[in-house]
Amino acid sequence: MAGHGTTHKYKPGEVAWGAEHHILPITVYVKTILALFVLMVLTIFAAQISMPDIHLGPLHLPGTFLNNIIALTIAVVKASLVVMFFMHVKYSTSLTRFWAIIGFVWMCLIFFILMDYATRPLDPTVARPWMSDPGSALPKARDAKQSEDSVPTLNVNVRPRQ
Repeated sequence: MAGHGTTHKYKPGEVAWGAEHHILPITVYVKTILALFVLMVLTIFAAQISMPDIHLGPLHLPGTFLNNIIALTIAVVKASLVVMFFMHVKYSTSLTRFWAIIGFVWMCLIFFILMDYATRPLDPTVARPWMSDPGSALPKARDAKQSEDSVPTLNVNVRPRQ
């Protein structure tokens, strides 16, 4: 079939989808690791200083909040350097870049979802029955202490057992 006047776009051994292997000079890696070291020192320095509280009208920003914003910004820059240069995403196809960005966005979404659960207060009237119950699926022995969710006078919002 190749002899019927068709020309091939790619030479033998080339990758057909444009994901050619990029060989970077060692100076790119050295500059990247030096930038990561500088950012690490900057992160440590930013964690050591205490920021004053800022009052912008009704908005009150505590210093620890600002320290966290600075630390997270530096962390995002460091992660971007690693992904772009050490993982070669900068020189990859647009599809690879797309999936790298989607992975990073997904990680941020999961982080914020878990932070939502971590910041909710523990309501002891709801959590107490589950915290004291050993969680065994075996039937209780005779004369054994019952868990608190089986006591009807406790007035706890718990789903009744069936």
